[in-house]
Amino acid sequence: GHLGVIHALIAAGAPVNVQDSRGRTPLDWAAVAAMGHFAAKLLLSFGGSLGVGRSGMDYAAAIGNIRVMSTLLQNDHGAINVNRADLGGRTSLHFAAAFGRTLVIRKLLEARADPNSVARDGGSPLHWAVASGHFDAVYRRPVAVLVAHGSHQPLRFCVVVRDPAELPGEHREQLRPACK
Repeated sequence: GHLGVIHALIAAGAPVNVQDSRGRTPLDWAAVAAMGHFAAKLLLSFGGSLGVGRSGMDYAAAIGNIRVMSTLLQNDHGAINVNRADLGGRTSLHFAAAFGRTLVIRKLLEARADPNSVARDGGSPLHWAVASGHFDAVYRRPVAVLVAHGSHQPLRFCVVVRDPAELPGEHREQLRPACK
């Protein structure tokens, strides 16, 4: 995020929400930059919005960029739809869950992300967390956080575990895979 360049372009009349061939806006690109939260804050102050399809918020969720997520979710210049879905029906919560980003999951749930949203593939964020292996001893938290926040979608994925005890204790029956 080159803040001076962004400011100069906007001052010269460049449209803040121009889209590239895939529907991404400058705000989407800022969200994936190393120091993107500064650029995102500036773009939001000039009315920047997320594009269509997979957004910068989805990418920030997947890579665990909590600073960008906080900037997008706590901006004073207009609401970011926390349940906004890409063309496959996946939300930022799906991506955070798939990559085991517990802090981002918590941030999204605090902003009222729907833990039971279902993508076109039939998977909820809980499904994606389990299917991606984020229920083992190292990544147990993403699944536990989603379940604690009301995720109750029945699992339709067959997940191979070496030991059923690896599944979170009090929710073991809900998360036990149905492999036949």
